[in-house]
Amino acid sequence: MEPEGRIWRRLREDRAGLAGLAVVSLFLVLAAAAWLGLVGQDWSIAAGGRWEPPSPQHWFGTNILGQDIFQRAVYSVRTAFEVGLVVAVLSTLLGALLGALAGWYSHGWPDGAILWLMGVLDSIPFYLFVAAVAYALQGQPWAMHVAMIATFWTGTGRLGDVRATDRIRGAGLRDGGLEADVDPVLVELGDDRLGSIDPLLLRPIAGGLDPLKVDPVAADVEILRVLVHA
Repeated sequence: MEPEGRIWRRLREDRAGLAGLAVVSLFLVLAAAAWLGLVGQDWSIAAGGRWEPPSPQHWFGTNILGQDIFQRAVYSVRTAFEVGLVVAVLSTLLGALLGALAGWYSHGWPDGAILWLMGVLDSIPFYLFVAAVAYALQGQPWAMHVAMIATFWTGTGRLGDVRATDRIRGAGLRDGGLEADVDPVLVELGDDRLGSIDPLLLRPIAGGLDPLKVDPVAADVEILRVLVHA
């Protein structure tokens, strides 16, 4: 069965997944209607009194300014999809590019610089960092996009780094470059088995409490040897 067929079959069997898909689809329809100007265009107009209760004219009531809360809620769906799609696409592209660059130059200065940047960004509390970047770019319509892209790319970047590094190392194993230091079973595994393990996360375990003293290749080989013979 094709991968697409397996995905749809599993989704049809997952009732919670189908319910979630229906909810997201409903919000997508609302966002598309707002983009097309069919609904939510009066979100900023103060057409009612302050704090009016729900009524046929204002389904969710009004706020302190007399603005229709339902109109504002519908328009906010459009904003959420705009920010979400832009941030998801750009952060994935940026993370894939930097992660692949770090993996290609594994153990070189690009790898070290990118991993250092990832560590710095991951060490800063998310909401504080986003608030700081948005405040520094206040007045700019893309301030929130920039702030979120600057933090969300690290997950994809780390995955790209690991995959690229492991494929290069797996090719080296099959070519015999590290056969003297690796069990024969690891050489047979090649990059397929290596790609399923994250050595960047496991290296400190192999090297004790001081990850700076760990030899990366030796640590990865030792980790794989333990896992294979477990």
